[in-house]
Amino acid sequence: MARPSAKNLSALPEPDRLKALCQSLALLDLILQPDFDARYFSFDPAWGRREELASMRDGEGGEYYVWFSKAGAVIRGFALHAPAARTPAEARNIFRGLPRALDAARKEPAFDESTFAIWREKKARAWSARPEPREDGSKELLWMLDDDPRTFVRFAAEYHGTKLALADVREIYAHRVDAALVARINPRAKPGPILASARRTGFTVGSAKGVRPPPAPPPPGSGRAATAKLLADMGPDLLTRKLRVFTLIDAIVAPKKRLFSLHLRGRTIHATLTWGGAALHVWLAGKNGLLYGWPPGALPQEDAPFTMPPARAAIWRKTGASPERATLLAWWGTHDDWTIDRSDARMLPLLAFLQNSYRAWAAKHYGRALAGEAVAVLWPGKGVVTREIVRALSPKADWNAVAREAKGLEWKVGR
Repeated sequence: MARPSAKNLSALPEPDRLKALCQSLALLDLILQPDFDARYFSFDPAWGRREELASMRDGEGGEYYVWFSKAGAVIRGFALHAPAARTPAEARNIFRGLPRALDAARKEPAFDESTFAIWREKKARAWSARPEPREDGSKELLWMLDDDPRTFVRFAAEYHGTKLALADVREIYAHRVDAALVARINPRAKPGPILASARRTGFTVGSAKGVRPPPAPPPPGSGRAATAKLLADMGPDLLTRKLRVFTLIDAIVAPKKRLFSLHLRGRTIHATLTWGGAALHVWLAGKNGLLYGWPPGALPQEDAPFTMPPARAAIWRKTGASPERATLLAWWGTHDDWTIDRSDARMLPLLAFLQNSYRAWAAKHYGRALAGEAVAVLWPGKGVVTREIVRALSPKADWNAVAREAKGLEWKVGR
């Protein structure tokens, strides 16, 4: 998978997901390394008025900062050995084209010398950067922002000398943490301050409390027939509608215990379903579809067969998807059906979630039923999100937060 950089902007997550990723990296580093000066990653949720700041320092003169505001995000980095943007005049040039809404980042005191800058307004569909003809160092500095937990597992082994379980890192990437997870990552860490820091940045702390565990998975086996049955008649169009609805309802009903996250990159949709330690990724782009994932604690498939045609596989490599080593892999074929490359019976509960109605699963997972009329309005995927609908689903929901997320998911928002 290509690394994120100023020349490979499509590999960067959208701003909200990028912020969540930066928070996860900072928390993982905090657990592994109590000494602030020895950490790579940090995150300040109160950097300024309605501003947050993530940072990375590699200890060798390389660093980047990610500045977040309600208007969007700006990434600014400095690579010690990169020839680009060395003088103050050149540094100013890297901001040519920066939207006025993000202009405050240009004067940010945390930013000094820079070799590259990348930005994206909330309303924009893609990241932007001023083209730099010389090497700017962004590829070497932004490698961890690929949103792949395996990247952090490799980093922890190389930098901290610690072997982490992939399932544990995935939990942190999904913004869930408790004292037991902290102890697994670093038995010598003090969980109290770590969990307090996690709460300040919006993690679900003690996520198992009050949430029913998933049912016992079927014994390991192919599960191919069951997988095919669950995916039957569920093409990209239907999946797109379901995922937009599921993600919106999650934002309303359980913002701290989410099952779904969804990110839009132009015509590409990337949704992630995390449940019981398992992760299921769904990528959709027009009539193309890709579905892959791992059960909790599973080791990636190092040498599993991969039969997707090269032309179709190239579509997903451009988006940053990395299905090669998944234990479950299916892709939408040329004959309007799913081709199952690999199946895993342990992933059937997550596939069943996509097949069944959200009302049934919400009652099972969150312990209460949802207002049927409100769900019915949203279910076609074309309804208008109003305060009345939101309150019917959850009287305590934050309307402003829901409205912002709904707009980001391309819903019509009313009063």
